[in-house]
Amino acid sequence: VTGGYTINLLSNITPDESDTFENDDNHKQSMICITKSYKYTINGNGHTIDAKRDSSNKGRVVYAIKCTLTINDAVIKGGYIASYGAGIMLYANTSGFLNNVEITGNVSIDSTESTPCGGGLSVYNNCVYTSGSVHDNSCVKGGGIARISGTNANLTLGDPNNPKAKVLIYNNKSTDAGAGLFSALGKLTIINADVFNNIKVDSSGNVLAENNVYLKKVDETSNQTITVGGNLSGCKIGVTTENTPSSGNTIQITTGYSDNNSLPPSKIFKSDAGYGVIMDEINGKEAVLATGGGSIDVPLQIYDNVKIELDKKVIVSKDTSPDKNVISVSGSLDGESVTLSKLSATLY
Repeated sequence: VTGGYTINLLSNITPDESDTFENDDNHKQSMICITKSYKYTINGNGHTIDAKRDSSNKGRVVYAIKCTLTINDAVIKGGYIASYGAGIMLYANTSGFLNNVEITGNVSIDSTESTPCGGGLSVYNNCVYTSGSVHDNSCVKGGGIARISGTNANLTLGDPNNPKAKVLIYNNKSTDAGAGLFSALGKLTIINADVFNNIKVDSSGNVLAENNVYLKKVDETSNQTITVGGNLSGCKIGVTTENTPSSGNTIQITTGYSDNNSLPPSKIFKSDAGYGVIMDEINGKEAVLATGGGSIDVPLQIYDNVKIELDKKVIVSKDTSPDKNVISVSGSLDGESVTLSKLSATLY
């Protein structure tokens, strides 16, 4: 495809299984290959683009570079390639818009890449995925989706103009990390999405653990975070971080959570590794992963109300006697005592 076009599908399209995809050296093995700096639209009208590739005849479904590509109402399936984005590869200087797009049954098998490949969708620069589903894809890193570029790789899940539009990411597999979504660099924004039941497996396909959204580390103490772009009430998002929390040290997983949400973050986020998900009320009101022990420092002052949230349970009390200048809160969590003194909250 070499000019700006709109493609309207009137039926499902698929090649003969014996056909090979021969493109030029930089973009080889793609069923649909877009390489010019124009705007393109594929209107699927509910139809399927099925590459029907396998280990004996490899190829991806859609490849786009240096363009703007919009895909509406389509199913993308059947890619099998030893490279990035077996389903859809949005490569350098490309902006993608995916509206009601299902990406399923795509496999990336390249274990030599140091960066995540993305079995279903690979994003190099920008992609707004407003609605649809990514399921039953696989890759070494980023079974469903991977962001593979530097700070310019921006991926948005959900529609900024329609808060009811949703993206579902489930039943994808990886043998390394990010079975659902691998967030390496750049910005990941979630407006409305579910990311659940994505599984890390061993080389034989045996289930090891859930590994949904994988947040790669930025330095030795922090990771990539999820920018919260809307009210996530009703969403369920599993999270794994490369850096993990320890006693007294939490790991931040969101940016902008309290700007749009009042629910405890444990109602929305789940740690794939079983850590607690709590609100950091002191440092920016963001969702953090925390262990079951350690202490949380608080300023020495009198509070009118004190709220402690631990592992999905809330303990609320107060003692604000002016002459005491202390905070004293107590309660129980699964039969164990929790106390808050004037300087710190200690979990026993």
